[in-house]
Amino acid sequence: QHYSPEKNLYHDLNRRSRFGRHTGVIITLPFFGEWTVTQGHHGSVTHQKQWRHAWDFEIRDPEGKTFSGKGNAREDYYCYGLPVIAPADGWIEEIIDFVDDNPVGDVNLKQNWGNTVIIRHAESVYSKLSHLQQGSIKVKKHAYIRRGEFIGSCGNSGRSPVPHLHFQIQSAPSVGSHTIEMPVSYFVSTENGKKVFHTFDVPAENQIINNVQTHNMIASAYHFVPGSRFTINWDVNGKNQSVLWEVKTDLYNQAYLYCPASKSFAHFVNDGIMFYFTGFSGDKQSVLYHFYLANYKVMLGFYPGLEFSDSVALSDYSGWFFLAPHDLVAPFFRYHRLVFSHVHSRMDEPVRTKEIELQSVAVFSGFGREWSRNNYTIIIKNNIIEQFYIQQNQRKKQCVFILPE
Repeated sequence: QHYSPEKNLYHDLNRRSRFGRHTGVIITLPFFGEWTVTQGHHGSVTHQKQWRHAWDFEIRDPEGKTFSGKGNAREDYYCYGLPVIAPADGWIEEIIDFVDDNPVGDVNLKQNWGNTVIIRHAESVYSKLSHLQQGSIKVKKHAYIRRGEFIGSCGNSGRSPVPHLHFQIQSAPSVGSHTIEMPVSYFVSTENGKKVFHTFDVPAENQIINNVQTHNMIASAYHFVPGSRFTINWDVNGKNQSVLWEVKTDLYNQAYLYCPASKSFAHFVNDGIMFYFTGFSGDKQSVLYHFYLANYKVMLGFYPGLEFSDSVALSDYSGWFFLAPHDLVAPFFRYHRLVFSHVHSRMDEPVRTKEIELQSVAVFSGFGREWSRNNYTIIIKNNIIEQFYIQQNQRKKQCVFILPE
């Protein structure tokens, strides 16, 4: 609760917009590298009726072929024998590993799922990975597995005329259980040569996709450990000031940054793939408030030129003059928006990286007009956020240095 009907409304609408499809389980793609969805939900071949929410994955070359040579042998296919990994943390519920791999063009209708692993991630949330290579499964039943750990290899067992990986989410542990619709939490697609970031989305047929590859420097910079402190030295038009921030957790084990000087709080989540803020309270003229807007949503990987956006709760806007009349009609009509956008702007070297630059913008608009714009630049060096630039409406510029204490 946010202590007023208006704030409750703004935050609830924002929560639905940002996390409306979040199931509480982070589901990622069950492979390394870039694969193509060769059959998606409601597929034309097998993904129909009670089993319609599933994906088939293969690897295609630049010419669109899934194999080299003539494609007569299983080994000709790019995906055959490649690692299959756990899409989320969980317990191994079921294993089938006795089905022979088919010759190319043949199918096994008797054991149609082929070699399969089922993982229990939460109550009524199971993932199933099928058509694995016989003898490749390395996990044990009832063992606990972490997201990204090796399960087995892509094969051609069961109802599988060519090597591919079948992946689905279901609500029961049985091999033939019906599927349920659940989005993949984070993935990157390649569309017309550009990278597009997806959150809580369903991969579509013919999409070329891969998991988010985290970057150690960014992941370290946003790894705020509860109990740690930071000294923030900042310059406002030539005037130097200094404040202290602390990383804390509340009664519900939710992490937040706290600035004693401004009595401000900024709650955040770091799930190992994304860092994002979930709420701010306190002084909206403070540096912590701008840090909140600048880093509202940060991918812990780096893709040059990648852009994405998110909505910010209107109650997080600092201009009370605009919000006061808006509060009166907010339950019925909302004409203002506060939008965050982020871009991966620069990396000095892709291998021996020394510096990464991220840029973000927070824009407040309404009635087709932009009322305010805050531009931010984040410089990451030596595994920390070393510099942080703020530019408000092209009138005020600040430079912030963040140093771990």
